[in-house]
Amino acid sequence: MTKLSYFDYYKSAQEKGIHPKELRSLEKEIRHEFPNDRMMFELHMLRAVSSWNDWHTGKLGSLPVHH
Repeated sequence: MTKLSYFDYYKSAQEKGIHPKELRSLEKEIRHEFPNDRMMFELHMLRAVSSWNDWHTGKLGSLPVHH
């Protein structure tokens, strides 16, 4: 059985050059915010990955996790 995926943040992470270790750390932090909601977890992962360059360089100050 194939796992359902709402948002493909892996491809975006790869395109941004995010190291797998950093991606796992980000997943852990966002999973903490949305432990039981896969869609919200993936959506916020995609948002964080999409804005990676801004928050990673300090322009945003922190991860863009809102709920």
